[in-house]
Amino acid sequence: MLQRLRTLSTLGFLVVVFAGLVSLVVHAVVNRNQDLEQKLTWQSLIDGSFTAAISQSVDKALPSSKTLNGWIDGFLYWSLGDGGPQVRKGCGNWLYLAEELTETPDGDAYLAERVKLAKAIASFVAGQGARLIVVPVPDKAEVATEGLCGLEASAQSRTRLAKWRELSVPLGLNQIDISTNWPMPGYWHTDTHWDQKGAQHAAEIIAATVNGMLGAGETAVDLQIGKETRERIGDLTKLAGLVETANVFGPAPDLEHPVTMQINRSGGLLDEVPAPEVMLLGSSYSLNSNFIEFLQAASAREIVQKSLAGGGFAGAMLDAIKDHPDQFRQVKLVIWEWPARTLTQPLTDQEKAFLADQP
Repeated sequence: MLQRLRTLSTLGFLVVVFAGLVSLVVHAVVNRNQDLEQKLTWQSLIDGSFTAAISQSVDKALPSSKTLNGWIDGFLYWSLGDGGPQVRKGCGNWLYLAEELTETPDGDAYLAERVKLAKAIASFVAGQGARLIVVPVPDKAEVATEGLCGLEASAQSRTRLAKWRELSVPLGLNQIDISTNWPMPGYWHTDTHWDQKGAQHAAEIIAATVNGMLGAGETAVDLQIGKETRERIGDLTKLAGLVETANVFGPAPDLEHPVTMQINRSGGLLDEVPAPEVMLLGSSYSLNSNFIEFLQAASAREIVQKSLAGGGFAGAMLDAIKDHPDQFRQVKLVIWEWPARTLTQPLTDQEKAFLADQP
């Protein structure tokens, strides 16, 4: 019975498509659409150019509609598993960034250049009298593998973090492996970033290193995690154009808990407050899922947040070096966080310029 319904559905769909094609051809003839008439040949039907012409004609005829486009994207996702060019659909509600799974031409060469970049950055930070902690964030596809269900990562994406660790050994960087005892899945289903449990876990590991280097923090940080939940629209949902239809065609939104934090500084209103000793220069991971709140609570200290959404490997760091180098002399420790997937991406103009200025 089910097979018969599927067959009837397929036939119905083909009838609708054929009827639409006939309608467009008739419309072209009746209304003297010369562009379509000229392209209506046997060869154009065979090589697909007539279909492309129809598509362009339809695009011109239809008014632009964010809602309509959203429903089309939602239907394609639901029916074909198509998340668009930047998103890959896993099983269930899992979405993955295509960039994490695909090969980048000359990716190994870009990685080698970033090792040089890290060496120069570490030298600058040390020259300002501050210490440095490096936090590579593993790809979601490397850690949250339960949702891949047939999606395959390229050899480059599976090995880039290991290659980085191998090539960066001579630099003597103080690097933190946050994947130890990772709380699965630790990443949002519909977002590239770690979820609140993953963010809290990473924060606690980093805080232990910070306090081991600077001594125990003495700032009273009151952190409250609410029991209620609220829907969270992930960045992958937005990239795939599925915001409009998430509750109809999927994927279902993730749920997050509200988090509030209060730093209770000692002393009176007129007392001098000690300047923060730690500065965080990270990517969007440091700006998501209440990571900075968890980090300040776990380390019992106030931390200067200078992270940059879309900053990639070193955007926030290089911005700070160029525009506010004095900041590095005002802190004792700098936390540099970046996503592993950026290692094999082409260098930004900012990164190229910084490397070019090195002796």
